[in-house]
Amino acid sequence: TVSANEALAPCFVGSDIYLGSYQIRPITRWDTNGNYLGAFGIYRHVYVLKALSNNQLLIGNNPVDGQPTDWLVRDLATGTETLLYSASAVADVDDAGNIWFLEGSNLVGFQAGATAPSVTIPLSTGITDHQYIAVSGVPVFSAPQAAYTPFGVGCPDPSGTTPTLTALAGQVPRIGTSSTLRVGSLPQVPTIPVFILGFSNTVASGPAGNYPLPVDLGILGWPGCQQLVSVDDSIYTITTNGFVDHVVTIPPYAFLAGMQFHAQALVLYTPMGVAVTNAVTGTAGW
Repeated sequence: TVSANEALAPCFVGSDIYLGSYQIRPITRWDTNGNYLGAFGIYRHVYVLKALSNNQLLIGNNPVDGQPTDWLVRDLATGTETLLYSASAVADVDDAGNIWFLEGSNLVGFQAGATAPSVTIPLSTGITDHQYIAVSGVPVFSAPQAAYTPFGVGCPDPSGTTPTLTALAGQVPRIGTSSTLRVGSLPQVPTIPVFILGFSNTVASGPAGNYPLPVDLGILGWPGCQQLVSVDDSIYTITTNGFVDHVVTIPPYAFLAGMQFHAQALVLYTPMGVAVTNAVTGTAGW
C-alpha cells in the first residue's frame, strides 16, 4: 500500500513506477502489480518526476520552502545524480527527451543530455505565477539568432566622406531588449541625419505607387546615392557630435522571432549637400 503522502508525481520508467514523497523520504520503485521493488535517496519534497532517455530520471526536489527547486538528473543504472538546474519553475519533457522549464515568463530548454540551457525564450510579460507546463511532440531548438547584417553602400558627403550606419559593438536586436544603431562619420558641424526604418528592402511605396528597391536617387539630384529600404518610419536629429544614436526596442514576445526590419539614414548637410549611409538588416531573435 502506498500512502497518500508518498503517491506524488508518479512516473513510469519502462515497466516500473517511481513515486516521490511530500515528506523527507526516499523515492520508491514499484511494479504495475503494486509490488515494492526498492528505494533510493532521501528527499525533502519531490513534486515532479519525469522519465528521460537512457534510463534516467528528472527529479524536482524542493529542499527549503520558498527557495528554488533543485532539478536533478539521476542515472537509474549507476545511481549517480547531477544537479541540472536550480530554479523556481515547473517542468516537462518532450518526446525526444528534451527538458523544458517554465521559469517566470521564460521558457528554458535543455536539449537531451545538455548540462546548460540550450535556449531561453521570453514568452510575454505578466506571467508571475504558474502551476503546470505541458510539452508535446519535439519542439525545435534552432531559435533564430538575433543579428544585425549590413548591406549596400552609401554615397559621400560634400567633403567626400561617406556616412555609416552600424550597430554598437556586441549589440543585437534580442527579443525583450533594446539595441543601438549609430549614424557615424558625420562632420562636427550642424548636420541633420534622418533615420529611416522599413520592413522591406525589395519594394517601397511612393505617391505613384510601389517601386522596386534599390532605387537610384539621381532622379532627385543625388547621383550615386541609393534608397535601400522602404520608408515605414523615420525620425530626424540635429547634431554636431559627429554621430547620432537610435535605440531599437524589440518587445518581449516570442512570436517576433525571425522578424526582419531594415534601416538606413539620409544625411542633410549645411549649408548644402546630401548623402546616404549603407543599410542594415535586423533579425529579431535570441
